[in-house]
Amino acid sequence: MKRFICLLSLGLLTQFTVSRVSAQTSGTISQKQVRELVDSGIYFGTIPFIKETLYNSGSVDTSLDNIINEVANHVGLRQFETLSTDVLERSHAPTLRYVLAKKYFNKGDYNGALRALEGLDVRSQGLSPFISNMRASAFAILKKSDEATRDYQDCIRQSEKELSKGGHTLLRKRQLTILRDTCQVGVARMHFASSKFESSILSYLDLQKKSPIWPETLFEEAWASFYNRDFNRTLGKLVTYKAPVLDYIFNPEIEVLSSLTYLEMCLFEDAKKSVDSFYTKYQRGYMGLLNLIGNVKSNYKEYYTLVKQRDKLNFDPLIIKLLKDIWRDPATQELFQQIEALKLEVQPIKKIENNHLKVLVARNLKDSLLLQRDIIGRYVKKRLVYHARLLEKSFEDMSYIKLEILNNMKGQLLGLNTERARGDIKFLERNEKQYFWNFNGEFWADELGDYVFALKSECSNEVAKN
Repeated sequence: MKRFICLLSLGLLTQFTVSRVSAQTSGTISQKQVRELVDSGIYFGTIPFIKETLYNSGSVDTSLDNIINEVANHVGLRQFETLSTDVLERSHAPTLRYVLAKKYFNKGDYNGALRALEGLDVRSQGLSPFISNMRASAFAILKKSDEATRDYQDCIRQSEKELSKGGHTLLRKRQLTILRDTCQVGVARMHFASSKFESSILSYLDLQKKSPIWPETLFEEAWASFYNRDFNRTLGKLVTYKAPVLDYIFNPEIEVLSSLTYLEMCLFEDAKKSVDSFYTKYQRGYMGLLNLIGNVKSNYKEYYTLVKQRDKLNFDPLIIKLLKDIWRDPATQELFQQIEALKLEVQPIKKIENNHLKVLVARNLKDSLLLQRDIIGRYVKKRLVYHARLLEKSFEDMSYIKLEILNNMKGQLLGLNTERARGDIKFLERNEKQYFWNFNGEFWADELGDYVFALKSECSNEVAKN
């Protein structure tokens, strides 16, 4: 009862009235009663009941699997990710098999993930494109490019099929669109992994600019051009991130690749400026980020609060930018929308006639709310730690580039011609999907990502890379 009163203080529950769910006054409830709760629109409130049944059952029957699928479709999969693999193995519900595969994948057991996904394609309905994407990702890491490409292409087809059905919520439509585009990028990555850099570039160009993930893929496309030794196009892709509309993008490796590209062209002054700019831009914020993670540790409630109050914090601008970036993340938006959906269950809980069951379900709702809050906090921490590691790696890469720049500049101190031309159209290269027009410093929305520099490499024949 104390926990129920606590829930009242959260403003989630008020007084209860009319009956809608029949129940007996027992400490546990039957599967039939869980079914009645679900039919009444109570999904988050049934999750602890379902988890308890899974823990206490040696196997799960088809009717419970059907309930699990229905609940998971409303609350998302993350509420079930706290279950251990041995418990998840007891269910044949496609949603939980997918969660099981995800847990194996995250542990690095990619063959285990593939085994968990076996036989799900036909039975999984809306999960099919997500299954194909995970299969493709596992095959890609296992260096099975043909299988990965096949499943990425299947993911594109399945996503398009789901999108064509219509009737999706805006969130679901966005999920499927991002998944389809991610799989399109997956095909380009497989070409890249096979050293087919020209094919990789052409595949990246198939991604529409209106795609939510298009800005992030410019960096990958720049790497493909780099390995294709088209350094001017690499720089052109990277300069796109200077456009104000892409100011929210955080990726310190953009500066690393820019510096490396200038270095490959023996444009040492440009490379040095890029390195110096990197240190000015990130060094202070990086130390602040490390201190933040060290102080908060694993207090998921505090991470949750950080992202909620991102506009009110007095932190280094880099940390604020990271928190805003996490807030914009579709995964974060989905998690917060699920909290709003959870609150809507207050009304059907009010209609439960049996006071004992009412208290149990209300307690469950509070438990699900706190778990959802911690899920968000854990996700925020994961993203911040990822960014910290990315910065650490970028600083390490920049230190090597800086040394290389200084070593090369020493050899060119004498006889350096400072009056050098800065570009010529004859240094441009393009394929059948790329066009040419003048760039006068403006960033036009329909031209973003299509820029290419026209700089001449200053490497002598003796130092030019093969």
